Amino acid sequence: MRRAAIALFAVVLLSAFLAGPAQAATLTFTPNADAYSRSDYPDANYGSQTTLRIDNSPISRSYLRFNVQGLTRSVRKATLRVFAQSTASSSGIELRSSSSSWGETTLTYRNAPSVGSSADRTGAFSAGQWVTLDATPLVRANGTVSLALTTASSSSRTLASREDPAYRPQLIVEERPHLAGAQLHPLWGDASVAGFDRELDMARAAGMDTVRVDLGWSTLEERGKGQFSQWYVDKADTFFQHAKDRGIRVIATFLSTPCWASSAPEELKQGCAGSWWSRGVQTYPPTRPADYADAAEWVARRWGDKLHAIEIWNEPNMSHFLKGPDPAASYAGMLKAAYPRIKAARPALLVLGGALLYSDGNFLTDLYDRLGIKGSYDGISYHPYNQGRDPDDVTAPAATKYSYQLGTKWMRDIMVAHGDSAVDLWITEVGFPTCTLGAHPWCVTQDKQAEYTVDNYRIARERWPFVRAVITYNLRNKGTAPSYFEDQMGLLWRDFTAKPAYNALAAELKR
Repeated sequence: MRRAAIALFAVVLLSAFLAGPAQAATLTFTPNADAYSRSDYPDANYGSQTTLRIDNSPISRSYLRFNVQGLTRSVRKATLRVFAQSTASSSGIELRSSSSSWGETTLTYRNAPSVGSSADRTGAFSAGQWVTLDATPLVRANGTVSLALTTASSSSRTLASREDPAYRPQLIVEERPHLAGAQLHPLWGDASVAGFDRELDMARAAGMDTVRVDLGWSTLEERGKGQFSQWYVDKADTFFQHAKDRGIRVIATFLSTPCWASSAPEELKQGCAGSWWSRGVQTYPPTRPADYADAAEWVARRWGDKLHAIEIWNEPNMSHFLKGPDPAASYAGMLKAAYPRIKAARPALLVLGGALLYSDGNFLTDLYDRLGIKGSYDGISYHPYNQGRDPDDVTAPAATKYSYQLGTKWMRDIMVAHGDSAVDLWITEVGFPTCTLGAHPWCVTQDKQAEYTVDNYRIARERWPFVRAVITYNLRNKGTAPSYFEDQMGLLWRDFTAKPAYNALAAELKR
């Protein structure tokens, strides 16, 4: 019986491995109905015309209805394309939502539904060109999408309607890339190739398409500037290639200062003799941010074709990872030094700033206002641990930063206020430990870990189009101590046996 069960699991794992994560799609829809109304002819219907008319005097509004189907993921971007048959020399047209309670052959000005606030507007445009409007706020999922076009101009604009076969309006919907995954530690000294290959296979079998790994500068360049540890390079070469072979994206968190570059006090460095890492030397920032930038550029050139993103440091708002008189300033220095070097080496490689423990809006605000980090990243990462509480619990704890939902809203509001509405948030750590209840405030049962882990993904997928990734910490337990919460964060036990959370998340990601 046991051999049969093992064989069956192997078949399931292989099938999932071969299938891999589904790919995000871009779908194009044409209207199943369109019409316009005119206030000077309030009882007339214009649903069979080959044009759509928009005007503010007399008032003419155009309505379009689409049946959006086939989406399997949340909407990343939706664009309405309409073909201009007249010139707009001033205010262009505006896109709004509308009720779907209208008929193409029965719509008139008298019975036309009211319209919502403006979602987007164009500037001037010329006849004979396609005009685009951002419909993302109005398209959230499969179903009926009803849109209205208006203008503030007293000069009419005409567009091609669906009755014009060559220039029908189009609604282009792009699904959000499925960046869902877990933290691995394949470059630690005790990690084996067989072990991290098995982790990659199990991540992929669960439907994950991304893993996050810690890449230690203090190990990579341990002996001195430009002296790279060959064993570590070889191990990283192998892991990154194996992840690429499986179609798995990698986020590499580049952290930890080698002794020769560290700003740690001399009583800790002691001439870099002995086990300096046991004295916490690596937790101090580099004396010269340029040294970090040099190493980050080397990483980008060596592995950039196998990496999806480089995350600058880890949890700089915690002294466990970054010490010194002004950690925020030290972090901003590294981020601003590394970003242009990485992008020059690998323009397509994403750079993540922040890497904050919790939704630490105060630290993020300081990075913006005092330290001027804006423009030195492609995304902002954070770790919105909800401690041991249900992610659906929106009761404010002692501080907003400890709430998964309220903290994320705070982070997003800060970014929008600083002009970063187009920049994504990345959840690069979140999770729940199955440690002995009562041993740590975060400890939860296995069933609760499963429920809460799925909740993390569900909430991000359904409510936060600005969140690019959700990475669970960890894929596999780091150790076996039942009362130590860090050892018990995994979706798998240390021996690779699945916890309920692994199976629950796999079902969620394949939904």
